Amino acid sequence: PTFLCMANRCELILYGRVHYDRLYRGDVSHCGNLMLDALINYKHSMAAAGDIRMECRMEVPPELPADGTDLCIILGNLLDNALEAVENLPVAQRMVKLAVRLEKGTLHIMVENPYAGEIMENADGTIKSSKGQGDLHGYGLISVRKTVEKYNGGLVIRHGGGVFRASVILYPK
Repeated sequence: PTFLCMANRCELILYGRVHYDRLYRGDVSHCGNLMLDALINYKHSMAAAGDIRMECRMEVPPELPADGTDLCIILGNLLDNALEAVENLPVAQRMVKLAVRLEKGTLHIMVENPYAGEIMENADGTIKSSKGQGDLHGYGLISVRKTVEKYNGGLVIRHGGGVFRASVILYPK
């Protein structure tokens, strides 16, 4: 399945067909922002299919100071990474936490998950992809960082003690 975000529309593409009805089963996000609700509800359904618990705390209005496509890049990549990190953990440990809030015009995003093993870093302190080198690997966090920079924001990654946390702050343009 592919999740496509463009021009203020989010669509779930499955086998070449658009299925809007599958996006809203077991909703966890009801903030009123169509793109944010669609993306988070879709990722929640992916988590549930993998026996992964996903806690979402949404404190945002329907209108946000960030472009919907940019939010899809940021949240899509961070949630994909988190879901992948927990998929091989024992079921009792499979948990992804998401918090999104708008405070004084600034958008705060936090994704947290447990992990097993060692997280490797490049010489510049960025996280190495666990998927190895390849055409489609290692670009998720790079895309997040570049998107965050458009808003003069920041991406802070902390890991240790078996917990990985990515925190994003976006300032209004």
